[in-house]
Amino acid sequence: MSDQRSVIIFGGTGHSGKYILKRAVAEGHQVTAFVRTPSKVPEKIKKNIQIVQGDVLNSEQVEKAIKDQDVVLSALGKGLSLGPTTLMSEGAKNIVSGMKKHEVKNLVMICGAGSLPNQSSPWLFRHIGEDHKRVVEILKQENESLRWVTLHPPLIRSLGIINPNYQIEKDNNTGKFYVNAGEIADFMMKYISDEETVKKYQNCLLGISAGPSSVCSII
Repeated sequence: MSDQRSVIIFGGTGHSGKYILKRAVAEGHQVTAFVRTPSKVPEKIKKNIQIVQGDVLNSEQVEKAIKDQDVVLSALGKGLSLGPTTLMSEGAKNIVSGMKKHEVKNLVMICGAGSLPNQSSPWLFRHIGEDHKRVVEILKQENESLRWVTLHPPLIRSLGIINPNYQIEKDNNTGKFYVNAGEIADFMMKYISDEETVKKYQNCLLGISAGPSSVCSII
C-alpha cells in the first residue's frame, strides 16, 4: 500500500469513530465520513474531509459511497440501545456488497469481544453480541474476495490515549478489560498504511486492549 489512501469511515461520529476520523485526517489520508447526522462530525475536521449523509441500511447509498475508495473502516454501533438489532450485520452485508462491486479489498470492522471464538457477551449486551456474531459469519464467507479484519475490544474508553504496548491477540481476548479509542484508531492506521500488518492479520478476528506501559501519546 502507498502511504496516502482514500478511506471511507462508517460510524465516524460514535464512541470510537470520532478518534478514527481525527487520526485518519492527521495521517494525511483522503477521508470520507459516511454518517446519518453530519452535524455530529467534529467541527475542527469538517473542512478536511468529505461528508456523505446516508443510512448504512440503504444499500444504494452505501454502494455509491464506496466507489473509488481504497479502504473501508467501520465503527458502527447501536449507541445506548440494547434491544434486538440487525444494524451491524445488515450494514456489513451492504458494505461487503459495495466493496465487491467496486473491487475494494481492504476492510476493518469493530465487533464486540463476545463474538470472538468461544466467547459470549454479558446478558445485558446479548442482542448486540448476537448481531456482531452475524457480522463475523458474513465476513468469513469473503476470505477469497476481501482482506478483512475484525477488532474485538472489551470496554472502549472514549480517550485518544495510545499506549505503544497495546495488545493484539488472534482469535482470543487479551485478558484486559478496556482499550482506549485512540489505540483502536492506531491499529486501523497501521492496517491502512503497512502491507506487513495486512499480511499478518488478514481475515483474522483480533482481541485488542490497552497495554501495561504507562508511557502514552494522545490524539
